[in-house]
Amino acid sequence: MSTSYLKFVIFRNVNDGHWWRLRSASGETIESSERGFQNKVSCQEVQHLKSDKVPSAWARDEAIW
Repeated sequence: MSTSYLKFVIFRNVNDGHWWRLRSASGETIESSERGFQNKVSCQEVQHLKSDKVPSAWARDEAIW
C-alpha cells in the first residue's frame, strides 16, 4: 500500500473530545487514537506520526466546533 494515499482524519465526539484516525484510500481505518483529547491542539500525536511514520499522508480536519 502506498503511503501517498493515506490520510489522518481529526474529528470531534461530543462526549469524549477530539480523536484521530489514519485511513487508507479505500476508507479503511489503519490506526486510531486510543483516547479522546480535550481539545484539537492536543491531537499532536498526528504530527508525530506524520513526521515519523507516514510523512506523505495528509491531514483532514473534520472537527465541528
